[in-house]
Amino acid sequence: AISKKKKLSDITIDNQRRYLNSFFDWCLGEEIIKRNPVKKIDKIKITRKQKEAFSEYEIEKMRNSLLVQKTYCGKISKKHSKEIKLRNIAIFETLLSTGARVTELVNINRVQVDKGQDELVILGKGRKERKIYLNVKARIAIQNYLKERTDSDDCLFVAYDPFNGCLPHRISQAGVEEIIRKLGKRCKIEAYPHKFRRTAATFGAKKGIPIEQIQKMLGHASLN
Repeated sequence: AISKKKKLSDITIDNQRRYLNSFFDWCLGEEIIKRNPVKKIDKIKITRKQKEAFSEYEIEKMRNSLLVQKTYCGKISKKHSKEIKLRNIAIFETLLSTGARVTELVNINRVQVDKGQDELVILGKGRKERKIYLNVKARIAIQNYLKERTDSDDCLFVAYDPFNGCLPHRISQAGVEEIIRKLGKRCKIEAYPHKFRRTAATFGAKKGIPIEQIQKMLGHASLN
């Protein structure tokens, strides 16, 4: 009842039920209690929404927004405004081309793409290596971004710390997520990084790429 008043989702409420059930099962095993009071509470049936990919119109709308958007970051903008703009474009095109997870994207180093490579090996989920592929737009976007870089940091995508002399450092997962959220807000599109994975898979299927190859590209252990 309390959860409903707080307008929590059915998934969150059912998770709370599971946590309590596990806790009371432990108490039962330790003979602290004689019965599990949550055992007879039924699992909440969850209606799962169909997750959609970006449409081609949405992709072009966001791409155009990145091209015309002026980037202001306080003190950083005076020196790195153009670089940050090109970085955001490169991040967008790389996510769209590869379907990489954000955690995988931020760990890419510039040496992996500094010669215009169209494929690179990344360390994915479960510390498993796999190949991802850059299309022409992603490769050009990355090259344009690297040409603007003046630092010697090893990582491909950098952010600048305004509280530490604007020194470059590897961009964080939260930093990429914020870039995509703000982009979606400007374009009035629901946008988040994981949606790029579904989009890459959907576009790949439309082009006739076998589903097994798409599975490998996304790093999914199961074909389902």
